[in-house]
Amino acid sequence: MVPANSVAVIFTLTIACSFINLSSCRMPYNQMASEIDTTLPPIEKINSTISTSQLNESSEVDEDYESLNPDNHDKENNLEKQKKATENFHQGTQEKDYKILFDAKTLLENKLSASLLENNELNNKLLQLNNTLKKINQDKEQTLAEYSKINKKYTKSLEALLTCENRVSSLTDHQVNLEKNLTILELKIKNKTDEVDRLKNEQSNELQINQIKQLKAIENEYQSNLTNKQPEVKTLEEILFGISEKERVESADLLKILMFIMKFNEDNVPDNLLEKRQQLFEKKYNERQTVVVDDLRKRFDDFALTSPSQFSNKYFCNQKISYYDSAICALLSNDSYYDKIDLRRKNLVVVPKDIFTGFGHVEQIYLSSNRLYYLESGTFNNLSNLHILDINNNNLTELSSDIFNGLEKLIFLDLTMNKLNSIQPGAFNNLSNLETLIIDNNHLTALSSDIFNGLEKLEELTLSWNNITFLQPGTFSNLSNLENLNIHHNNLTELSSDMFDDLKKLEILYLSSNKLNSLQPGTFKNLSSLRKLVLFHNHLTSLPKNIFTGLKNLEALDLSNNRLSYLDSDIFNNLPAIYHLSISFNNLTIDSKNILMHEYRFPNFHLRF
Repeated sequence: MVPANSVAVIFTLTIACSFINLSSCRMPYNQMASEIDTTLPPIEKINSTISTSQLNESSEVDEDYESLNPDNHDKENNLEKQKKATENFHQGTQEKDYKILFDAKTLLENKLSASLLENNELNNKLLQLNNTLKKINQDKEQTLAEYSKINKKYTKSLEALLTCENRVSSLTDHQVNLEKNLTILELKIKNKTDEVDRLKNEQSNELQINQIKQLKAIENEYQSNLTNKQPEVKTLEEILFGISEKERVESADLLKILMFIMKFNEDNVPDNLLEKRQQLFEKKYNERQTVVVDDLRKRFDDFALTSPSQFSNKYFCNQKISYYDSAICALLSNDSYYDKIDLRRKNLVVVPKDIFTGFGHVEQIYLSSNRLYYLESGTFNNLSNLHILDINNNNLTELSSDIFNGLEKLIFLDLTMNKLNSIQPGAFNNLSNLETLIIDNNHLTALSSDIFNGLEKLEELTLSWNNITFLQPGTFSNLSNLENLNIHHNNLTELSSDMFDDLKKLEILYLSSNKLNSLQPGTFKNLSSLRKLVLFHNHLTSLPKNIFTGLKNLEALDLSNNRLSYLDSDIFNNLPAIYHLSISFNNLTIDSKNILMHEYRFPNFHLRF
C-alpha cells in the first residue's frame, strides 16, 4: 500500500507537469483556461481523497498493531497511545500535504500568468511580421511595374536605334550621289569660266555678254539643284552629309556654330553664339568658300523653318535663323515706336518672299551692302506705308515688272551698284509717289521708251555709270516734275532734239563723260528752268549757233575736256543768268579765246580756258 502523503505528492506533481507542458505549447488563452477548468480537480475533492486515504491507512496500521501485540492488558493502554500518536501523525501529514498543494497551486498560477504574457508578446510579433510581409509584397508589385516600364522604354529605344542605322545607311548613299552632282557642276563652272576669260581677249562685247549669260545660267542651275534637294534635307545628319570633307574644313567654324545653335529653341539661343554667327557671315571668303557658306546658310535656315514657330514673323524673331534681328522683331509689337528695318551688311544672298510679313507700318527698309542676286515678285507687297527702300550695293541683275507692286507711298528708291542689265517695262508703274530714283553703277545698255511711265512725281533720276548707248525719244516724256537728271559716265553718242521737251521743271542736267559727237539744234529749247548744264568729257567738236536758246535761267555751263576748235562769238548771248562758264581743255585757237574774253566781260562772270 502506498502512503497517503505519497499519493498526494504524485498527484500534485502530475498536475504541475500538465501545466508546464501546456505552457511550453503556448496554447491560446481561451483554450488554456478551458483545459485547466476540465483537468484540475477542485480543492475539496483533493482534500476528501487525502482524508479517505489517511483513514484507510490508519485502519491498516491498527490492524497490524493488534496482530503484533496480543497482550490484551497492555492492548488498551497501547491503543490509546497509539491513537494519539496516530492523530498527531495524521495532523502533521495533513498540514504538510496542504502546504505542498498550496505551493503547487501558486506555482501553477505564476506559470499561467507568464505563459499568457509570452503568448501576447508572440501575437504582437506575429502582427508585426504580417505587416512586414504586406509591405514587402507592395514593394515587390511596384518593382515589377517599374521593371515593366523600363523594359518598354528599352524596346522602343532599340527600335529607334535600328531605324537610325537604316537612315544613316540611306544618307550615306545620298551623300555619294550629291557629291557627284556637285563635282560635275564645278567642272562645268570651271570650264565656262575659262572659256569666258579666253573670249574676253578674242571676241566682242556682245559675245562676252552672251557667255556671261551662259555662265549665269549654269550658276542658276547649281542653285536650282541645291534648291531641289532641300525637301530631302530633314535632319542635321543630312546637312553634314551634303557637304564634302574639304568644304567642311573651309567653313568649319561656321558649321560648328550653326550646329550648336540648332540645339536650342528659337527663343533661347545664347547671345555669344548669335554674335559669332553674324561675324562669320560677314567674314570675307574666297569664291569657293562663298558658295559653301551660302549653301550652309540656306540649308540651316530651311531646317530651322521646318519647326513650328510661336512668332508671327518666323524670320526676324526666330533666333535659329540667320535673318534674326531683335530690333526688327520688336517692330512687331503693337507699342513699337520704330519704323525702320535695317538689314545692311548682313551678307544676304536671297530674301524670302514672306520675310516682311507683319510689317505694314514700317516706313524704311535698308537692304544695302549684301549679295542679293534676285528679288521674288511679291516681296514688298504688304509694305503699304513704305517711304524709303534702299537696295544699293548688291548683285541684282534684273527687275521683274511687278517687283514693286503695292508700294504706292514709296518716295525714295536706291538701286545703285548692282548688276542690272535689264529692267522690265512697268517695273515702276505703281510708284505714283516716287520722288527719287537712283540706278547708278549698273550694267544697263538701253531703256525702253515707257520705262518711267507712272512716275509723275519723280524729281530726281540718276542713271550714271552704266553702259547706255542710246535713249529712245520719249524716254523722259512723262517726268513733268523732274528737277535733276544725271546721265553722266555712259556711252551716249547722240541725243534726239526732242529728248528733253517735257522736262519743264528740270534744273540740273548732267551729260558728262559720254561719247557725244554733236548736239542737235533745239535740244535744250524747252528747259527754261535749267540752272546747271554739264557736258564735259565728251567728243564735241562744234556747237550749233542757237544751241542754248531758251536757257534763260542757266547759271553754270561746263564744256571742258571736249574737242571744240571754234565757237561763235555770240553763242552765249542767250544766257542772261550765266555767271560760270568753263571751256578749258578744248582745241580753241588763241584768237577765239581773246574774242570770248572780250565779249563776256561782266561782274561775277568766270571764264575758264
